[in-house]
Amino acid sequence: TLLKSNGSPRPYTEIELVPVLQDKQIDDTRLWATSNSTGGFSFSDVPGGTYTLSINFDEKPTDNSPYQTFFYPATSNRTQAKTFEITAGEKITGINFRVPPPLAQRRVAGKVVSADGKPVSGAFVYLRDVEYDKSLDLELRSDRNGNFTLNGFETRQYQIGALLYEQSNPSVLDSPGKMIASAYSPIFTLAATS
Repeated sequence: TLLKSNGSPRPYTEIELVPVLQDKQIDDTRLWATSNSTGGFSFSDVPGGTYTLSINFDEKPTDNSPYQTFFYPATSNRTQAKTFEITAGEKITGINFRVPPPLAQRRVAGKVVSADGKPVSGAFVYLRDVEYDKSLDLELRSDRNGNFTLNGFETRQYQIGALLYEQSNPSVLDSPGKMIASAYSPIFTLAATS
């Protein structure tokens, strides 16, 4: 059972088994499970091997899973995690995996402006989680006054970026054209006082 820090069930959260010799999740659906409405989870037909059990392994916090990477039984350090030696046909039961309190979500608001200080409408804006996002994940566009609002999690390091293309409102079938401007914020740690 997956449990919140207060001991109540944590529903609809992905959990993964990761071979101890791997530093990334394996693309094998037998090693992923999602807790049900009462926090219950199970894995089926797991290949034999030694595994750790975690949430958000090599992944950033999300709305559905607002946690840093965390390992069973109760650590963020994988070397301190319990390992499971799994053999064919073996059944392991009675695991109660309690996750830490969720990370607080915070709104990040700002304004895209040109070099002369005028608002930029229609710029693609994103919030990049520095640890996990290797490429841009364009989230939204600045409004007609250049304003935007994004969501992030406290304690995470982020960078805000904005991209402006030739065509500000292309249809789904159109290319936005050539990029004509881009800007990036310094990297910052999101906190209640940020």
